[in-house]
Amino acid sequence: MQSKGRPYSGEDLTVVIPAHNCAEFVAEAIASVEAQTIRPALIIVVENASSDGTRAVLESLVERCSVDLQVLHTDYPGVSNARNLGFSHAHTRLVAMLDADDMYCPDFLQKGLDAFNTVTSLQLFFGNRKPYSEGQVTGPSFLEQSRLVEVGFREAGHRIREVTGDLFSPLLRGNFIPPSATIVVREAAYRAGLFPLSLDSSEDRLFYSRLVRLGTVAYSLDSAALYRIHDLSKTRSSQLLHLRKNAVLCLKHLGLELSGKQLSGHEQRAIRTALREAAEKFFYTAAEEGPIGYAHACAWAKMVELRNPKPLWFQLKALRNSRRNSANVP
Repeated sequence: MQSKGRPYSGEDLTVVIPAHNCAEFVAEAIASVEAQTIRPALIIVVENASSDGTRAVLESLVERCSVDLQVLHTDYPGVSNARNLGFSHAHTRLVAMLDADDMYCPDFLQKGLDAFNTVTSLQLFFGNRKPYSEGQVTGPSFLEQSRLVEVGFREAGHRIREVTGDLFSPLLRGNFIPPSATIVVREAAYRAGLFPLSLDSSEDRLFYSRLVRLGTVAYSLDSAALYRIHDLSKTRSSQLLHLRKNAVLCLKHLGLELSGKQLSGHEQRAIRTALREAAEKFFYTAAEEGPIGYAHACAWAKMVELRNPKPLWFQLKALRNSRRNSANVP
């Protein structure tokens, strides 16, 4: 909330950038903050456990940056740790996030501040993003293709939409709020528990699912950030089962966390539905690994008390994949 009725300005805003092995890109990310039509009071870059020269690049930028730039170093890996450390060093009312391989569009911070000054109860604002590779946009913007289109809203200002519908339920099924296009009230982020250190994926789904229950949310379909597509940003098939595990853990954690709080019947059903969908995706991906991989996955599922919705079907699928894989061996 605004204090004493004073409008938000750039002096109320810190940009937090987690940076891991991004020596090739981080200077462009910082430059995109410098190029904003309204600049923030501070940029905090948290370099964590890099091995590619990211530290040296950042140190060379400190004196040259036209915005106050603070560089923090930690050997503890993980984007959640880096973001949380950045939040702990930010002392402004608002915090914006940007990943080190992404870039802001020039008027994103201006648009966000306009939203916070228009919707005075606002806790979270986010914008759109477009994929970017080798110097050019490579596809359509993201939000129009997401479950956000199912959520009710009202026009709250020039191209600013205040969410009036249920944002919690669709977020449970997968996050569509781009961290690199987000501005949040710092105090609200702390009430939401910041980013969980126990997850290295689905951490943003957990954070935003908590956050949207705490107050007003608004967004814009205008482009706010460019999401860089490169080899490290692509999900490999070998990573998929790990991602599915984290999605399950995220939802189970959220369900346990909220079980002692007042949840509507709709919210309770939404959590159960999202967990059932996550379980199906997990067991489907596990069955792709064949009987041995599937057996290991079932043992893990038993340990975390995850019910298999179609045990016979997935077991047969694992056997079929075993035969198919054997037939493909020369």
